[in-house]
Amino acid sequence: MIAGGDLLPLFLHDEELRLLMNLAAQLVAPGGLFAIDATRIDPALLREAAGRAEWGEDVRWRAADGSEIQRDSRLLPDPLGRERVAQLQIRHTLHGEGGYVDEREPFHVRAWSPAEVEGAASSAGLQVATRLEEDRIRWLLRSTHA
Repeated sequence: MIAGGDLLPLFLHDEELRLLMNLAAQLVAPGGLFAIDATRIDPALLREAAGRAEWGEDVRWRAADGSEIQRDSRLLPDPLGRERVAQLQIRHTLHGEGGYVDEREPFHVRAWSPAEVEGAASSAGLQVATRLEEDRIRWLLRSTHA
């Protein structure tokens, strides 16, 4: 089973992370694997970036009609002042005929440490089988249930 698409930062509370791991442990067959792939967010950089409101370009691509689409994002401070939490806002700009800007409402993201994720996994009966690169959080967690 795979949890991809940067799912992890969308969980804001410890209990949500525990529920994810417990559900994965229930769904994965004994000896089976649960893989997580998520952007690793450094808490200090998150706090620093959320203090600036500038938009930053993430990616550009060409649509089928040849027009160019640009995705930008910015981090905003968490209105509740929670540690390691910020608001992420994304906008898409279509350059070309009929151009437009689609600015999404901000949503919360949290910076999780590898130790927090591994602790929640262990508590649910999942054991780290493989841990990859430091810029992303990537694990294969093996079920230890009989």
